[in-house]
Amino acid sequence: MNQGIDQHSHGDQVDFRPLHGRRLFQRTVWLCRAHILACVLLNLYVFVLLACLLQDALGNGLTLSSYGFSESPLQWSTLGWVAGLVVLQVVSFQGLMIATLQEDGQITLFPEDESGTRSFGGMRGEQIVSLVHEMADQMGAGKIGKIVILDSPCPNAQTVWLLGDGNIVTLHSNLLEVLSLEGIRSTIAHELAHVRRKDFLSRHLLHLPTRFVPCITFLALLKIGAGLGVMASWPTFIGQSLVIVLLVFLSWLAATWTVKINIRVSQYQEYLADSLE
Repeated sequence: MNQGIDQHSHGDQVDFRPLHGRRLFQRTVWLCRAHILACVLLNLYVFVLLACLLQDALGNGLTLSSYGFSESPLQWSTLGWVAGLVVLQVVSFQGLMIATLQEDGQITLFPEDESGTRSFGGMRGEQIVSLVHEMADQMGAGKIGKIVILDSPCPNAQTVWLLGDGNIVTLHSNLLEVLSLEGIRSTIAHELAHVRRKDFLSRHLLHLPTRFVPCITFLALLKIGAGLGVMASWPTFIGQSLVIVLLVFLSWLAATWTVKINIRVSQYQEYLADSLE
């Protein structure tokens, strides 16, 4: 555990309140929240624009009117599209995590121990499970649904959250081989800090599928093309088309900045997780 944290506890839990009162910690928390909010707003712009184009395509036949928007961006059908896109975003991220966890070399330790008689860095499967659960209780991290060892030469660890499984802690086998017990405890504490802070929520909400912006571009081009057949005049057509092009350009900027902000959010989350070790 971080030496700066008061080791007095409520029951068996570590008391993190002294750390939460530190100015640098609070500053990092608020910077992280501010970046998450900026990312949410950028995502929302992309979702609303795509929802309006989809609603316009299905309801109005991709006419050039309304500058790329449906009759009302806030009508229930458009908001329904936004909700559907958010669900698609979450499902796509879940699918990505499931694919990662299905890589060759996965050895489940909990809830069922598939390690047999094998040891990892001198530790048996039941010892690792006991250590993770003990530290999760001490840190107030909540329930750990699954503990997995990945047979990998890369010393690493990660935590994800999946529907049905809950929080999943994955430790690479090489990590257990090269680190001392104290180093292993520190690594587990870092991953449990992500669980305690519920960092998985931002990872789900801020993971912008790259296919959304190309869909916006495709629908916008169809809309402009359809406008050629119904335009009232060239100046009107060009003006409306330029507005649509600007909206599409802003969606690409939003996607680009989302990636950059996501990187910064990840950095802040790593700093905060380190502080809770």
